[in-house]
Order: sequence, then C-alpha cells, then structure tokens
Amino acid sequence: GVAFGGATPPNSAQTLTEEYNGNGFYAGGALSTGRFGAGPAGSQTAALAFSGRTASSTYTNDSEEYNGSAWTAGGDYPVSTTGLAGAGTQTAGLGFGGGIPGYLTTTNEYDGSSWTSGGALNNGRSYLAGFGIQTSAVAAGGAPRSPSGNLTEEYNGSSWTASNTLNTSRDTLYGNGTETSGLVYGGNTGSVSNATESYNGSTWTSSSNLGTARKYLGGFGTAGGTTGVATGGDSGSMSSATEEF
Repeated sequence: GVAFGGATPPNSAQTLTEEYNGNGFYAGGALSTGRFGAGPAGSQTAALAFSGRTASSTYTNDSEEYNGSAWTAGGDYPVSTTGLAGAGTQTAGLGFGGGIPGYLTTTNEYDGSSWTSGGALNNGRSYLAGFGIQTSAVAAGGAPRSPSGNLTEEYNGSSWTASNTLNTSRDTLYGNGTETSGLVYGGNTGSVSNATESYNGSTWTSSSNLGTARKYLGGFGTAGGTTGVATGGDSGSMSSATEEF
C-alpha cells in the first residue's frame, strides 16, 4: 500500500509519500504539490493523486501519477476542490464529490492522461468514502452528516443509484474494496468513530471496531475488501497509528 499527502498542525499540507510492505512504512518519492483532502486511486506502483487543499484557503486541480518511486504530472482534474473520493486505477480512475464550492455532485473519469465528466452523484457531499473501479464504484457517508452521512450510492460507469444506508452516519471515513465486497472504517459522528462496516453489494454489516477511533484517516487494502489497513488521522490529536483488518 501507499499513503501520501495529508496535513500536520496547523493545516500544513504535506508532500510526504510512504510505502507499506506489510510490516512497516518506508519513505517514497515526494509529491510535487503538497495537499490534503486529495482524491486517491490506484496501487503502490501505479497510484494517482488529484485535486486537494494546499493551504488554508488554496486548492489545486493538479493530478500526479506515481510509479513506485516518483510522482509526475498527469491531466488536471476539472475542479479545484478538497474532500473528494476516488476509486479505480491510474489509467481508469474515478473522482467524485468534494467540498469546494459547496457540496459537489461532480463525477469525473480518468483515462491515464485526461479527465472527462461522468454521471453526477444524487447527493452532493465531501469527505466521503469511495472504493471500487471506474465502472463499478461505491460512495458511502460524507458531509453534511445530515442528510448525507449514512447514504450509499453505486456507480455503473455512467450513473449513480441509491443503495442501503450505513449503520453509522459519519464523514471523514475511509474505505477499500469492490462494489460487492467493501469495507469502511473510522470517521466523525460528532466525535471520532471506531466503527467498521462491511458491504456485500447491497447491505452494510457492523464488524470489529478500530482500536484507535479517528477521523481524516487514510487506508488501503485488498481489491475484495476482505482485508484493510487504516493509517494516520485525527484521534483528538494527530495519529500515526496503523491497524490491519
């Protein structure tokens, strides 16, 4: 897995990249543009970072591609925003939602060089969880928590449809997996959450809680969503905790 970007107090955007080998993290190549709340997609050796917040009131639409050692510029994301979700691969990526300006319904598809518009979310939101592939993705939770914090939508490559709701309404959560086998964890319910839920393509089931409740966390895992790694985040203070599921 790979973790990149993020913020350290007081909202200092980072260029750091760290790679995980199942035992620990090791430094990777730095992002060209420090950012937090960026959209993520891809794998450790073919990752994609797009959009995000670079300073207290500054946002970027830069996309960057990672080859396992260094980041290079990709096609610009259509909107400069933060708190958006991502899914898919470096050459077939998906970005959706975001919090600037307002709560976005925007969906965009990446072909490895440029972005094109996709079908809009039914509910605009930011700091939501996303997972899956470009033609079969899931959006779960997000801000504003009322009414979006427990909502789930599925994408078929052209449009979003509503699915069953999360058991725990929250934003700033993270997720990984596929449309028929997904996982979400952590987030903000008004206080930091340790809730974990698994998705079978239709319904959410509560699972084992995180050991450290936190929001604004990162993560990654298997394509099938049967395993996951939660890392970093805000547990009341900045956390470097890593947990495996």
